[in-house]
Amino acid sequence: MKAFRGLLATLLFLFAGLPLGLAGLSLIALRPLVSGPQLYSSILHDQRTADMIQFVENYQVPAEASTTTRLDPALLIALRDILPPALVVRSLDSNIQAFFSQASQAAVAGDVFRLDISELRSHLQANSGDFWELYAKLENIIPAKMLTEINTELSQGQSGALDLSAVAAQVQANPDMAATLRPQTEQFLAALPTHYDLALPTGFSLASLRQSYGRACLLVGLSALMFMIAAAFIKESNWRKRAISLGGMIMVPSMLVLVLGVLPRLINPSVFLSRFANLSGNVPELLLYFKFVSQKLLAGFLYSGLVCVVAATALLAVRFVPSAEDDGE
Repeated sequence: MKAFRGLLATLLFLFAGLPLGLAGLSLIALRPLVSGPQLYSSILHDQRTADMIQFVENYQVPAEASTTTRLDPALLIALRDILPPALVVRSLDSNIQAFFSQASQAAVAGDVFRLDISELRSHLQANSGDFWELYAKLENIIPAKMLTEINTELSQGQSGALDLSAVAAQVQANPDMAATLRPQTEQFLAALPTHYDLALPTGFSLASLRQSYGRACLLVGLSALMFMIAAAFIKESNWRKRAISLGGMIMVPSMLVLVLGVLPRLINPSVFLSRFANLSGNVPELLLYFKFVSQKLLAGFLYSGLVCVVAATALLAVRFVPSAEDDGE
């Protein structure tokens, strides 16, 4: 009979308690993604994001690369002047804030979120002189065939698209780049929209989503706990052993979630990439930034897993509490 009860408790835990526990902890861990713009803003305004932008600005193709693909410092400086990374970050942050603000109210039929790029467009138009200088650097960097392929994608369904294939031909024939590129660049920038409208599903509301999400966390978490308690009661006959059994069951999903939260903090991309000598030396910087973003997005797994591990450890510690009751059955 005891063996049957143990088997029943194990099946109840494996097919109900464990999956529900993992689901509940994962829902709790991911809640910051929908709770507000704070997480995304903290990533954008973190010093490591600024460092990554600086790395991209100063990126250099290795010297052994072909002369047709290497970018010289003057080209990178021109690119930086055309579209400063700080401006891109500010534009992204303002759009994220606007989205969360607008989505707090329920959307009605026809509601759209307006992705505002007017600041970027205005800056491009105001600094189009730098844009001409940048294009002047494209000679002997991007083959005319590649420009033709890019132009094919760019011009599909878009009037006033910059004819890159024509520019490629004129670059080789006309040394006066400003005169060549001025009308086409102005036409291209004038054709850029100031915003893009993204349709919102009717009735969509972040406020109601957060409420539903919170209820789902509570429901799934309590269901998992109830199944684990039921399994502990089925398996054991006294309270002390039930507490120890429940602690062991809580520990399993908690440790799995905790490992997922700790993993991004343990991986060192530089050590990993040292085994692959043929990879570019710029790859570790990119992976280090990806590691930082992963840490921010998966931080909830670390905290929720850690709290539950502590709770499970407290239940398991009952094993060491002296008891007048004979547990030798």
